[in-house]
Amino acid sequence: MRAVRGRGVARPPGAARYEAAFLVAAGCLAIASLASGWMVAGAEGLVGVTVTVCVLTLLRLARDRLPVFPHPPPRPGLAPRHDPYSRYRGLYNRLSWGQVSAPHFDRNTRPALTRVTAARLLERRGIDLEREPPAAREALGDRLYALVDPARPDATDRAADAVPLGEVARLVQRLEDL
Repeated sequence: MRAVRGRGVARPPGAARYEAAFLVAAGCLAIASLASGWMVAGAEGLVGVTVTVCVLTLLRLARDRLPVFPHPPPRPGLAPRHDPYSRYRGLYNRLSWGQVSAPHFDRNTRPALTRVTAARLLERRGIDLEREPPAAREALGDRLYALVDPARPDATDRAADAVPLGEVARLVQRLEDL
């Protein structure tokens, strides 16, 4: 690869052929435009097309003289695919949506809390959350069990208040205490 004159950028082999083809095509287009401008509007059309071709040529030359800037760095809010904390960020995102409304809690937060609760109950107490709801209710208490009850239907009223963050914190604390 050789460097392009004045830009310091390496060009792949064969780039000169494409550049020559581009110049030939641009020349043919300019000649056709001049001819059609003359046929349609006479001398004024010829002048208009000539000015347009000159402006486009100057813009092309100016673009070649501009410095090459590197791509901007990735936005800080986006996690790369190899991020070891991507699952944590996904869980955090689902949990944070639960504070918006009751339907958001039921669609995003409750499934995550139910999975964590089911795993913890099975690990610590040998209680299957879906098969043994009375035992799970006794282990968690009525208020906290209502947050993760797999049989509870999803809320449909968007105006309904979300579950307070304090209730979720109590559930997490209870799961840690098991």
